[in-house]
Amino acid sequence: MDGQDMSQVHLYSQLMETQSQILVEAQKRKGKRPQLASRDELAMQYKFSRMMGERQSNLDHEMETIFMPSAYAPSVISFAYLTKIMINDLRLEIHHRGSFVLLKSIVPADCTSGAFCVVEDEEGNALTLIVYYQGQYRTAEDLLPQGGFFIVKEPYLTQLEDGNNGIRVDHATDISYLSMGNPLIPASWRQTSRDDRANAEEMKLKGNEYFLKGKYYAAIDSYSKGIDRDPTEEEFCALKLNRSLAFFKTNQLDFALSDIDSVVGVSKQVEKTLLRKSQILYEMQQRVAEQEKGRYRFEKMHTEAGNIRPPYLDHATYIGPVSVKATASRGCGVFTTENIKAGDLLLVEKAFAFAFVGDDKPKGKISILVNPDTKEVTMGAQKELMGMMIRKLYQNPSLISGISKLHHGSYQTHQTTNVDGSPVVDTRDLPSGSEVVFEYHRPDADDDYGAHTKRLKQWGFECDCGMCEARMETNESTQRRALRENAVAALQAGKIAEIDAALKEFI
Repeated sequence: MDGQDMSQVHLYSQLMETQSQILVEAQKRKGKRPQLASRDELAMQYKFSRMMGERQSNLDHEMETIFMPSAYAPSVISFAYLTKIMINDLRLEIHHRGSFVLLKSIVPADCTSGAFCVVEDEEGNALTLIVYYQGQYRTAEDLLPQGGFFIVKEPYLTQLEDGNNGIRVDHATDISYLSMGNPLIPASWRQTSRDDRANAEEMKLKGNEYFLKGKYYAAIDSYSKGIDRDPTEEEFCALKLNRSLAFFKTNQLDFALSDIDSVVGVSKQVEKTLLRKSQILYEMQQRVAEQEKGRYRFEKMHTEAGNIRPPYLDHATYIGPVSVKATASRGCGVFTTENIKAGDLLLVEKAFAFAFVGDDKPKGKISILVNPDTKEVTMGAQKELMGMMIRKLYQNPSLISGISKLHHGSYQTHQTTNVDGSPVVDTRDLPSGSEVVFEYHRPDADDDYGAHTKRLKQWGFECDCGMCEARMETNESTQRRALRENAVAALQAGKIAEIDAALKEFI
């Protein structure tokens, strides 16, 4: 999906300038100790703003604005090599490399552009924690439960969108969630709960309760606790099968398949085990019907796409006589492996992720993505799309290499792929060896070269296709014609200085 560029709209250009000035002022305070409100004062402010937010949610449309920070790498250091620090040790606009903070949520979580809550450390100091790009499957309370414990690796303290200082987490792997029994949790925070005394069977039953209520992440947590409670072989298989289904419901297909594979040949429920595995493999697109022959009913698919909201079509991938190779200047590209006739099918593939924004929703949330580094303001569903992609990669590590190989921007990616067991997220004939290209934007006859180049800038390369080269030539000839007309007008008016300036530009 394409976003709408709002950078030149006065309201949003003002928003950009305001945010840019805020960042300039924030950089002046870089490295300084923040002024922290008291724990009770911050909790009171939070509850008041949450109440006001609930009133705003009654509007037909909500405006959601996300200010993107300068790109920064995730933490790729093993937790064993990180040093514990407190909130008082944090400094503004600093990524505290080599450190971590242990935090506890003291209020119910809320969600605007990200999931956020007020957290405290062992010394009783408090600030806001906000977590972005966690996908659409988890609620704020599910991500940051009240009374929950979190570790933020190499925390980034910055000025948040509401003007207060807080810890911002943009990478899914930079935050870890701790259970009550974790030895890192201090004695003053420990509470004995019924779950701590429950056996494997009781945890399975509790997980089943959560599952039936649609609370799949809570179910996963309960099943995981049951697996750690010395279950019998029968209980172990049941817990693994149930957890696999909960993983499947939350689109964590790699983990779902791993749980199933661990009980294949062990579980007495052979039919259920094989059925679950086939469902997972089907969802992972390991199918053969359309995949082998490349025969699709495209007219029917087009009709379905016009009637379904969101327009999700469940069809197999087909890869024809093409392969992925490196290009001279645009990263990886798709090339033909044999001579192709016009009309031959080359490739059919679902989008890795998609976010749908339609006009048929009577009530919705409008997302505005503000990037002060690139001076761009975009309206659309980019925020939802980024969250979906990040969570899909985090939950399915086997997909990471396929995406990372396609990177061709200026941002330097890191080489670490796993830390502490978690993933870090044509109309003509073509001869063999031709690169298969497609439009990034629908061709517009009114586009000049400058406008079109600006629209392509976010992908990090300049297009050299025939259409863009024609635009460039047209743009240059138009400029020269305008200069010539200016020179003639200046000559007729006898304005010598303007004639001289026009001739210099023309030459």
